Amino acid sequence: MKQINQLIKETKKYLTKYDYDKVIELCDKILAIDNTSYFGLRFKGIAYYQTGKYKVALEYYEKLYELSHDNDLILSMAFLNENIGNYNEALKFYEKFTNTDYTFSKIKRLLTKMKNYQLIIDEYNNKLYELNVLEKTPGNTKRKIVLLEEKGVFQYRNGEYNSAYESIKEASVLYNAIDYKNS
Repeated sequence: MKQINQLIKETKKYLTKYDYDKVIELCDKILAIDNTSYFGLRFKGIAYYQTGKYKVALEYYEKLYELSHDNDLILSMAFLNENIGNYNEALKFYEKFTNTDYTFSKIKRLLTKMKNYQLIIDEYNNKLYELNVLEKTPGNTKRKIVLLEEKGVFQYRNGEYNSAYESIKEASVLYNAIDYKNS
């Protein structure tokens, strides 16, 4: 254990110097002692990622994923899969991450790359439904305008020109109805 701690300390030093070849070498020594070392797997994956070897990095992150499913790791798996073009696999990992606006923006970007606009439109419909259930306030109305405008863009990209027009038209009507003096 003392030897691993010394190797980890040394690895961190080289990591801050961006000497990824040395980081990989030291991680190999750590993994020779403990092939399930979270630190060894993680930092070897990071080193390969930083040198642009995404497929190799993904191999180490997959081993890590067998050990732990924390949110940082899930996002890294999604990001690596996206970078090597495994969009469906990346999407699966983004969907495992806690559903937040951050995740939605990542999923939206990925679905746009895949030209799968219907799932984005469906999510906008869900968000608009949630806003309709809430009390009508100027803040909610403004949020609804933004959602309608964004939904309209994706409807247009999806070839739903009439629906896109209707979404933008509804946003325009709401925009004109806001009393900016009292909001």
